[in-house]
Amino acid sequence: MKDDERHIIQRILRGETALYEHFLNTYGQQVFILVARIVSNQEDAEELTQDVFLKAFQHLSSFKGTSSFSTWIYSIAYNTAISSARKKKFDTFVID
Repeated sequence: MKDDERHIIQRILRGETALYEHFLNTYGQQVFILVARIVSNQEDAEELTQDVFLKAFQHLSSFKGTSSFSTWIYSIAYNTAISSARKKKFDTFVID
């Protein structure tokens, strides 16, 4: 993991939450693209991208730094999008 990102995470965890914007700016577009490929609906992808960054922020203290932050957040994005797609497929199936 990059030292500057490790330092930013430490500062965020100490209360400088405005620094989280760095991760939104750095990874937001790629997270959106990943999510959009899975859910194939732009509105859902935008909402899920927000969910991904909220989840990552809420669980930032559990980030161990054994992988890069990008790997960690892309994993959250992938799992969030897959869960949403499965739920939507299940909801559609039940309604039909």
